[in-house]
Amino acid sequence: MLQIRYHLKFKGSDTLLFAGSRDDIDLLHSFFLGWKGEEVELVQRLQAREKLYLASVAASRLQHGSKDSFTWQRDNGTWVITAGSQQQIIGLLEGLLESNDEGHQYLDSGESPIQIIVAKDEYPLPEL
Repeated sequence: MLQIRYHLKFKGSDTLLFAGSRDDIDLLHSFFLGWKGEEVELVQRLQAREKLYLASVAASRLQHGSKDSFTWQRDNGTWVITAGSQQQIIGLLEGLLESNDEGHQYLDSGESPIQIIVAKDEYPLPEL
């Protein structure tokens, strides 16, 4: 089950965390690989393909733009990325998928005060 969590002051910054197994990260990779840049509600789109574990996350809008940015307000995010950043994200996810080890990658451009991290096999689901 793919986890999507928003954490205040996680690893020094407010953070949107995507965490799960190899199959969960592959779901995220497949989404970015097939995404054509149209505005989508990412949480809803992923929920249509797999059950998600959400913590402090209700929705996250994703769209292409001329500059990378990420904003967060009341459990809702807006993530704007360039086409070039989309390709970089795909490459970072592929690196996680190719590795047999646990690990994580930072998907954001570093220009926002909020970081976006994807982690494979590092954060088990809380007791449900």
